[in-house]
Amino acid sequence: MQEAAQFEERRTEIDEIVDGLAVFSKKDRKRAGCIVTIGDDGRFELHQGLIDRSTMRDADKGADDNDDLADGGEADFDGGLSSEDDQTEDVHASAGAEQALRKELGFSQSLIDDLKAHRLQITRGYLAENFEVAFDLALYTLCVDLLDRYGYRSRPLDLRATENQPRSSLNDLAGTGADRWLTTEHQVLELDWLKLPPAEGFAVLTALPVGEKQRLFAWCIAATLKPQLAIEHCADPVSEAAGRRLGIGFEDYWRPTAANYWGRVKKAHGLAIGREILGDRWARDHADDKKPVLAAALEVAFDIQKNSACIALDQAARDNAAAWLPPGIQYGDSRASNNTEVADAADAVTDADADTGASADLPAFLTDDQHAHALNGAAAD
Repeated sequence: MQEAAQFEERRTEIDEIVDGLAVFSKKDRKRAGCIVTIGDDGRFELHQGLIDRSTMRDADKGADDNDDLADGGEADFDGGLSSEDDQTEDVHASAGAEQALRKELGFSQSLIDDLKAHRLQITRGYLAENFEVAFDLALYTLCVDLLDRYGYRSRPLDLRATENQPRSSLNDLAGTGADRWLTTEHQVLELDWLKLPPAEGFAVLTALPVGEKQRLFAWCIAATLKPQLAIEHCADPVSEAAGRRLGIGFEDYWRPTAANYWGRVKKAHGLAIGREILGDRWARDHADDKKPVLAAALEVAFDIQKNSACIALDQAARDNAAAWLPPGIQYGDSRASNNTEVADAADAVTDADADTGASADLPAFLTDDQHAHALNGAAAD
């Protein structure tokens, strides 16, 4: 421990020396920028001397290497693209693909946020009941924070947990099937120990059965899950891989309606999905519909409780429509995910779970008549 403390102290000294030696030439000062942000300790942080690499290379093509030396700087001997450059280009390409998809479908930012909110609410229910996935997520996060020595991360506390509460612009999260599920799960948590003084409460907590501890742990991890859609270029691949292991049936909890989806996307997108799922005849019949009429027709066709009235649809089309979900809702969406290695690894883990008898079906208490009635009521809403 003493050696570790000495090492950290020495590293801090070295960082301060490096910062003190940072000298920028006049040439670099003309094109460099800076970022002012707030660090983990709540203090302002100033990152200076930032130059876009592509801009730097373009500028250096026609520049005289001696100009930099004349200004008191150093010549740039960087040749070719680094791995960091490749990562930056990959990020830009991924962001461009996301923007192109959003423009094609007519996804507004509010729709993106609402889909993320519903995805998060439903995922939290599944994650709060799956200790293995919750534990793996927490362990990964702790190891990255505590064992990754290749980057500096300021942490005033050993661990911080912040609840990510889903929020929808339509205020339609209350009373959903997922909301009722989470409420039921919260009611069975063993929380009486929180009412006791700290020392006594901790003693009671440590004496709880392993199953109760696992339930508490999984609930807390689920509460900290961040919202995202798979189509976002910045979607965290670890969250996507964990989500795949949960085997979530999103179609049981969220269905596209005129209010929450079809009326908020481009008419061309609605017609394209109608043609793909419901058939060419359906698409031709509705090709001239105004957007509100088309949205209402799609709502009926894609709701398992309503599409039985669509006599022009066969049973296969009704089943496909009842299971359809927008891009980015399902975990590991092939239209959005470039993280094939992580996805393949997640599939391997899921297959292993299946071999050991683990079930990806809904939890047992969700299959009773009461919950089935609740889900049907949410679909009707």
